Amino acid sequence: MTEVGKVNGEWTSKKDAFHSGHRTTLQGRPHRPQLNKSKDPKMTKSTYDFTNFAALLEKADISVDEAAKLFKVSRVTIYSWCNGHAPNQKLILETAERLIKMITRAITAEDLPVMNYTRGDAHTKITEVLRKHLST
Repeated sequence: MTEVGKVNGEWTSKKDAFHSGHRTTLQGRPHRPQLNKSKDPKMTKSTYDFTNFAALLEKADISVDEAAKLFKVSRVTIYSWCNGHAPNQKLILETAERLIKMITRAITAEDLPVMNYTRGDAHTKITEVLRKHLST
């Protein structure tokens, strides 16, 4: 048997380590369990229900490309949010929730969707509207 590491002060094989409850990787290094995200200070729960995110973008007439630019994330991330998966990193979540609140206020004030613009200047128009709702 090949030596893997010490278990209770004795060198052991992969087979012995497995049967004694000590897990190892295929390379023989000790197995490190995955980080418990619930206890990580960088991880947090969302106060916004991301299952409504796609409907919010549709109501505001904001495309996935425009949303990716606004939120400063990839389109893949926006699609993930549209499928109800909330961001799990605290900084991204806080930024996303702040922008979602601004978009919601702009829709309520009937500033969104923006009318009479070309797709080329959509980002500029939407950004102007959201700046207006930044301090409110």
